[in-house]
Amino acid sequence: MAFQHFPNMKCISDKFVEATKEWLGKDGIDFFRKNFEEYNTVSPVIMEEHDLAPHPVHFREGMKVRNFMRSSGFCQNFYGVEWDDHDYDNNWEHLIELVIKSTSEIKQEVTKDPFR
Repeated sequence: MAFQHFPNMKCISDKFVEATKEWLGKDGIDFFRKNFEEYNTVSPVIMEEHDLAPHPVHFREGMKVRNFMRSSGFCQNFYGVEWDDHDYDNNWEHLIELVIKSTSEIKQEVTKDPFR
């Protein structure tokens, strides 16, 4: 299973990954790891048989991650300019994949071709 390549990725520091691991905790990391292992993405739309509506991870848990990113102090460019909303949308999944990669046996590199 290969990690995705995200266009328009920002530089995400090791300190940012560590802060995110601490914020997510074991349960949060396990949630995203399970999604990645089962759906090959950290942001699936989960359809359960007993639920009437789909569960879009991007809009629910993803929004919590993006809000954490906004408040973390790690999302600035070299000039101190804060990322814009597109940057948060384009980079939260990559951040979570880096967290998973740093805490699991999954040691595959990020590929440039998500279809490989």
